[in-house]
Amino acid sequence: MPITFECPSCQKSYRVQDTHAGKKFRCKNCESVISVPFEEVEILEEDEDDWGEDDSWNAPPASSNVPKKRPGSAKRRPKSKGRSSRRRSNSSDSMPVSLMVVLGVMGLVILINIGGVLTSIAENPAYAVGRGMVTAIQLALLIGLIYRSNVARIITIIFSCLPVILSVVALIGAFLAADKLPAETLGEVVFSCVLLFGISAMIITVLSSESVRDYCS
Repeated sequence: MPITFECPSCQKSYRVQDTHAGKKFRCKNCESVISVPFEEVEILEEDEDDWGEDDSWNAPPASSNVPKKRPGSAKRRPKSKGRSSRRRSNSSDSMPVSLMVVLGVMGLVILINIGGVLTSIAENPAYAVGRGMVTAIQLALLIGLIYRSNVARIITIIFSCLPVILSVVALIGAFLAADKLPAETLGEVVFSCVLLFGISAMIITVLSSESVRDYCS
């Protein structure tokens, strides 16, 4: 004889054979564990559900009481705040060797100019003041390059173009007046112009390279 009863949690009606009296199963609607009563319950609703032999009897304790994790409830790692400025690549974080050489040459030139200012300040104050101003500009550019200033890089390139032009003009003039100059003087002029041209061209080439541009950007 069929036994009709309700789920105590959601009031869904079931009808089973009396051979299943005392057995437990899980409600299809709310997944609560229901025990089949031994006595027939006269309440019968239209939405009653037959619990057949193929359904799960003696179900384990309901897991519906265990709080389920909501989607997205897992803790998210806080996003690291990015720097407002453009990040430099690892290759541009270290100073290029070529730039180190240029800074060393510029430092040596500054020391020579300081020595020239100190030795000429008593004999020719005007020349010492002018050379001192040039030395101050060179020192400012040197500091700017150390601190990766792109403006200092561009200004240094422009200033380095002037010695290149002057050395070329001086060489041309020396060769044109070669018959009027002593051989020793002509050799000194040529050596000085070639040295000035080489140092200035080296500075321009290094500061214009891609590695130094990335380092100072």
